[in-house]
Amino acid sequence: MAAIYFCPCIRPFGAAQLTDYPLCTMLAEDPECLPDHVIVVDRILHKGWRSTVYYGTCQDQEKSKVAIKFAQMDRLLMEAGIYDNVKDIQGDCIPKLYGMFFGKTIRNTEMACIIMEYAGEQLTDLLSDLPRQDRAEILSHLATLHSHGLHLPDFAERNVVKAEDGSYRLIDLEDAQDHECGWSLDFRNPGEYDPYDVEGRMACVSLRSISSDMFFWTPDHIHIHGLLMYRRDELPTQDIVDALPLSITCIRTPHKLRRCLEMFYKEVWVKMEKENITLKVIQDDKEALFLRIQKEHDEKYGSEDECIRQKVKK
Repeated sequence: MAAIYFCPCIRPFGAAQLTDYPLCTMLAEDPECLPDHVIVVDRILHKGWRSTVYYGTCQDQEKSKVAIKFAQMDRLLMEAGIYDNVKDIQGDCIPKLYGMFFGKTIRNTEMACIIMEYAGEQLTDLLSDLPRQDRAEILSHLATLHSHGLHLPDFAERNVVKAEDGSYRLIDLEDAQDHECGWSLDFRNPGEYDPYDVEGRMACVSLRSISSDMFFWTPDHIHIHGLLMYRRDELPTQDIVDALPLSITCIRTPHKLRRCLEMFYKEVWVKMEKENITLKVIQDDKEALFLRIQKEHDEKYGSEDECIRQKVKK
């Protein structure tokens, strides 16, 4: 870690207290080890009671984008130490750490920050609302972190950022705990699996719990409006079905009801998995979508009245 001094001095957690804000000028003790840096602070990425994180742009040839995190000294030391122990996954599962930097406040007390690669914005959607392949990527990062002996307690949306290219990183490692993990299943390519396999490839209570909360696992059967259906790959999971209740009052035959429901939820699954449409958008448009499905059904199989008349004639 390189020790540098801030010029001018700032108060803890507040880059806006800089005299030259939004410039953050940092002078190195040893220019041969680390050159001087000038970072333009553009905005706040996160502000909480324990830390403040700023987005900044280095005034170098590459115009590198960085995240600058101010917090209590002991918490920053802990987080920087964790990053140092997992250098091989920086830039993949977690952001790159450029260093921890020390300085003085106006009152001549010590303060510090860590500067990391800017890896994206915090999630605005629920983890469970993300497309399944995105959930698989995030869970895969968690499994990699576990394989390096680290566990994130109370894992939630605040621990995930998404880059412009659609990739994800895990953040806020200062609360990470030591962990021995027996997980070996690949979330991106799980193949055949048993969600209740507590001693085999899924031997990690934490990952099983988190993945279940994210509705990652798919049971063999799902209940759709009182009908039990075998869940094939083209149908959504039970949690998605439960989140899309429909007002069905005009369908009188059970065969049409089953077919319309199956066509509807197939369409939902295509929109979420292939078109990356969120569950919230589908919820807002579900009734119109179901009406369209009924029309498509009648064009393919005939109207319900025609089916009833044919049965009466028989």
